[in-house]
Amino acid sequence: MRRHRHDDDDANVDMTPMLDIVFIMLIFFIVTTSFTKEDGLDMTRPSNNNTQNTDSKNAPVAIEITDIGEIRFEGRIIDPRQVSANIEAKMAANAKTVVVVQAHEQANTEVVMAVIDGVRDGGFQTPVLARLPESSR
Repeated sequence: MRRHRHDDDDANVDMTPMLDIVFIMLIFFIVTTSFTKEDGLDMTRPSNNNTQNTDSKNAPVAIEITDIGEIRFEGRIIDPRQVSANIEAKMAANAKTVVVVQAHEQANTEVVMAVIDGVRDGGFQTPVLARLPESSR
């Protein structure tokens, strides 16, 4: 006797359970993802093509923050509360003064933020944040 093969009886894979699992995973990842925007510092970094100005009146004001939390303004150590007064005096002398905050990579973040807040309170809105040079470390 001859066996008849029916093409209708071929094994079919039902895709519905797999699609259900994919949609459940998609919903899980959407629900667990956080969509909040993190607040960050609005800083401008110096570009490499800036030319150095030899005129001391237009020279940038550098505030150095060491790894132990000392704040140096024009060679002297100052308190974080004195930053705004010093910046106000520099801004009064020259309104185009550029302020560069040079922080050591191991500097305390609270001290860096206190200095940046002092610079902004002193009238300069966008301080340039830079890494402290190797020779000053």
